[in-house]
Amino acid sequence: DDLVARLTVQACRQLGLSLVYTELMDFDGGEMYFHEETRLIGSTFADCIHSYPQCAVVGLQYASGKVTVNPAKDYRLQQGDKVVVLAADDHAIRLGTKPAINSAFLVKQRFPPPSQPEKLLMLGWNDKSPIIIRELDRYMPPGSELTLVSSYDVSKLFDEEVPMLSNLRCEYWTSSTSDRAILDGLDLTQYHHALVLAYSKHLDQQECDAQTLMTLLNLRDICDEEAHRCGLLSEMLDIRNRELAEVTRADDFIVSDRLVSLVLSQVTENKHIMRIFEDLFHKEGSEPFLKPAEHYVPLGTDVNFYQVAESAILKNETALGYRIKSLHYDSDAHYGLRLNPLKSDLIRFSEGDQIIVLAETDV
Repeated sequence: DDLVARLTVQACRQLGLSLVYTELMDFDGGEMYFHEETRLIGSTFADCIHSYPQCAVVGLQYASGKVTVNPAKDYRLQQGDKVVVLAADDHAIRLGTKPAINSAFLVKQRFPPPSQPEKLLMLGWNDKSPIIIRELDRYMPPGSELTLVSSYDVSKLFDEEVPMLSNLRCEYWTSSTSDRAILDGLDLTQYHHALVLAYSKHLDQQECDAQTLMTLLNLRDICDEEAHRCGLLSEMLDIRNRELAEVTRADDFIVSDRLVSLVLSQVTENKHIMRIFEDLFHKEGSEPFLKPAEHYVPLGTDVNFYQVAESAILKNETALGYRIKSLHYDSDAHYGLRLNPLKSDLIRFSEGDQIIVLAETDV
């Protein structure tokens, strides 16, 4: 519950992030390897990023055993250090030569994130809800507001399990979350994000997902009528219902049970992997972000991923891949997500495309 709740908090403010985590956890999309390469001893971490043409470098495991993602770019590898890479298989973990990078294709300036208060709508309640609210309080800018609506009376649970909040002002009431008239009355245009949680304590799995789908259909229809761009994130319980849910054009889904299964499978394969996930889910460390492509390279120009990675390095970030806006709702194209692209392949980014990076939360 704790892991899924933390991911839900990150994903509701960064739509598409659950796809990134699923790809990192899923053996089908590549695996994380801890690779010791003596030829890189003395090289900086920035050099390591460019040294693997077919792998995305994620972080380091130091000789002491400590694991970190997105370490300092000027750190020089020492004896016993291992590079953590995302690769299609172990045969792809081969060193290559860094090509010359044209600085004209690099965007060097930084883009601080906005710190304006946000308004978030939460529909539904389950055991993860108190954890999600506490985590949201840590992530949301001061002065932010959360509106919670549940079909079941959770006032006692809320008062008992949600402590005093620092950044969030929260209001909640009991009302149907799938009734169109109720949803119309919420004035969706005032919210930046909407999160739909499954009633897993009150309904069986299929009933939960059916209610979620009904809510999503209504929310998307309201957004269309109001010409309002509100990011929709929902929790699904059965992976088989995700394809059905695509008709709602929800921006992102958290499939709780599948994520837990994927993490357990990864840890069974390599116990050190859990240290990577712990670092990613820790607010004080680095975590994945989807940031505008124009923050890294010029739009409408053919570039390769070496150039994207170099631009990220200049911002003390680690680039892992990208997401194409025109493919957001195309399941056959993996919703536009591409992790660990071949660094030499050319790509032309357009407005709305994003670069997936590991970065500090305050950068």
